[in-house]
Amino acid sequence: MKKNTTLRVLSLAANLFGNGGVQSLSKVLAQNCVLLELDLSENMITMEGASYILQGLRENKVLVSVNLMENKLSDEEWEEFRDESKGRTIMPKPKKPECHFSVCLITLFAVSYTHLTLPTSDLV
Repeated sequence: MKKNTTLRVLSLAANLFGNGGVQSLSKVLAQNCVLLELDLSENMITMEGASYILQGLRENKVLVSVNLMENKLSDEEWEEFRDESKGRTIMPKPKKPECHFSVCLITLFAVSYTHLTLPTSDLV
């Protein structure tokens, strides 16, 4: 990504690479001057990882949107990250749905087979 000249939107969602992966990514992010949107949702990122992203954002003046939804940030950490990201669009942390019921869907598959009988003369 350091030499990227065309990629504008990058989704790394649901890769579960955690803070270590984000630390490596932030070094590259600091040098990238083309990427506009980055999706890091569902990657087990804590505030430690978010701080690595902020380090990259301090040098990167082009990236305008970061999605960190469904990671391991508390509401307070989320607010801190958003405040530190200075004018960039940070996807809002969704509230957990207030659903008090579950839906169960069971699909039954019918299995059919053909019973094949060979004459005994074919077996010898």
